[in-house]
Amino acid sequence: HLEVSIERHMVKMRKGLLCALTVLGAFAVNVPLPERDLRLVRWNETTTEWIPLSVVEGMAKECGASDHGGFIDITETPNLSPNNFTKSIPRDFPAPSHEKEVKSFFGSIDPESIRGCVSKLISFGTRYYKSTTGVQAAEWIRDQFNDAKPGSASLFKHSWAQPSVVARFPGKTADAQVVVIGAHEDSIAGGTLAPGGDDDASGVCVVIEAFKALAKGNFAPDRTIEFHTYAAEEVGLWGSAAIANNYQDNQVSVYSMLQMDMTLYSHNGKPECALISDYTDSSLTSFVGQVIKAYTTLPVTSKKCGYGCSDHASWTLAGYASAFPFEAMPINPNIHTARDTLNTLNVVQGVEFVKIAIGYLVELGLTN
Repeated sequence: HLEVSIERHMVKMRKGLLCALTVLGAFAVNVPLPERDLRLVRWNETTTEWIPLSVVEGMAKECGASDHGGFIDITETPNLSPNNFTKSIPRDFPAPSHEKEVKSFFGSIDPESIRGCVSKLISFGTRYYKSTTGVQAAEWIRDQFNDAKPGSASLFKHSWAQPSVVARFPGKTADAQVVVIGAHEDSIAGGTLAPGGDDDASGVCVVIEAFKALAKGNFAPDRTIEFHTYAAEEVGLWGSAAIANNYQDNQVSVYSMLQMDMTLYSHNGKPECALISDYTDSSLTSFVGQVIKAYTTLPVTSKKCGYGCSDHASWTLAGYASAFPFEAMPINPNIHTARDTLNTLNVVQGVEFVKIAIGYLVELGLTN
């Protein structure tokens, strides 16, 4: 931590020099990723800075239980911001009204399936975005979706090694709005072992379990619903920013986005859900709170997470509506270490987060 902190301090001292390299950095956007030395990092709504990739990776490893917030790496998405198209998408989220349909899928939720999924993702050793095992983990996730619903999932490839994954339940019309749920598939730690059980195998497995339940029940939504797992979240939301940017460029009408990042840790063994109140859409967040109250036993609090703390921030930056239900506070002290394993996690709480996911997807996937 001391070494990275000193390096971060040196970066700040070199800020003037790095800013002078903006022209070089702009050129680097079109250079293959392994040859780049600098990354364009957005610290908040007004401040961006070119810094070395090695420092970005070091900061990502350092961030964890001691920090909230983060940063967004916009090297490949420098123009990502709300535009007239995303601003025009309606943000009316009616109160939950499909109780029968939602609860019909709950019987298919299997806590042992969640446990097995987390255990499998941990078994890759690391899911770091540059690693072979990070690629293999993404391919395994794709296969879980396709096993439950053949042909539903594909890899979304990037300029770095690890791909993201996108799975779909198509809506009833070709131009249907899209309801998105996501989690991040990569992991990081200070050493070579980065199990990432809570951060974020837990979120990925909640998304997969919700998908399986809906597939088993032959859910036929009016709006298209998509299940995303994002590559390279830990180093600045690379995967989600790339997909949000792609969707904005192609005018995909994303009605809503829900992030599942860290869902299985219970502080003092008491299940809880914290709705993130900053850098999210207040109307969608209020709706998700209603879903939690209607369909789970989780007590709900409201917390701030800080800038760029997870993939929902990419969608907010693009001008789409996002929300983020989080596990217990204070934050899990084991993340970004070799201790982030199943031994510290509560699968029963994960079942409640799957109910949140299903409630969100069914309520917004149906239009009447």
